[in-house]
Amino acid sequence: MNISPTISNEELLNKIKLSIKNKTPLSYVRMGDGEIVFLKSSDNVEADELIIAEDALASIFNRHNQVYHPIDSKNSLFYKKYKKIIIDSINDSDYLGMFTYQEIIDLNNAGFYDIDDRYVPNKKVLESYDFDFNKIKTCSPLFNRFPKLGVIDNFKKLIGDERITIMTDMSEELKTNKKFQNTFGDNVDFISVNHQHASNTDKSFYQREHIRSQFKNIQSHVVLYALGGGAKDLCNELKNDWGKCVIDMGSVIDAWAGRISRPSYLHLWSHCLTVPLADAPHKLTCIL
Repeated sequence: MNISPTISNEELLNKIKLSIKNKTPLSYVRMGDGEIVFLKSSDNVEADELIIAEDALASIFNRHNQVYHPIDSKNSLFYKKYKKIIIDSINDSDYLGMFTYQEIIDLNNAGFYDIDDRYVPNKKVLESYDFDFNKIKTCSPLFNRFPKLGVIDNFKKLIGDERITIMTDMSEELKTNKKFQNTFGDNVDFISVNHQHASNTDKSFYQREHIRSQFKNIQSHVVLYALGGGAKDLCNELKNDWGKCVIDMGSVIDAWAGRISRPSYLHLWSHCLTVPLADAPHKLTCIL
């Protein structure tokens, strides 16, 4: 099973335009390395790939104040719940951003050397799940950084005077960013990750019920998601139950807040930043 994109960035952008115009539901959800490693296990990856996956899992566990053990942790409630969220997110998405080997090659040729095969679910991984790729439309997980979407001025042109809701841990930074405020003004609502709502740490995984409780108050049709892998399935809940157009913007929202949270913003995708590259402070985000 070899996954190849079934829809281009331009085509997906047009689908979003139609969703906004007609107020129809839509979801675009991205799978990064953090999500892919949850799909991998010793039964469906090669030995060298397993080492990378184990290291990545340990990092994710640590970011959620969990201790990772190579054997025991895969039977933990945290692991099982997080993995189910990823699987549900894939199954229910309208448009699924997932890396292909060719895209990795193209990125490396373009000068981006921080990305490798751990971002790509191999054939054995995909065949071990009951994903219906005849139903899911696959596309690039970097659509969020596509200039016609990721550049804040272009996004404003896309939505016009539409009100938007942003789900993020960067609310305060966005509210104080001059470019962001000049672009959207008061036409933005926020659903924020806040430690006072968490049962463990200030991660979206532990605040799902608080986040979900705010869905009934969302006024806008367009919702931008940037809360990490632990809550990606909420994108499809907003689409299915509330009829929203939900776009997984990921770390582009950090860039809109004027922060660098991914190495990629140092070169190829600095166009998403709302401040000059030299003025952008680094913020190592704890949300994948």
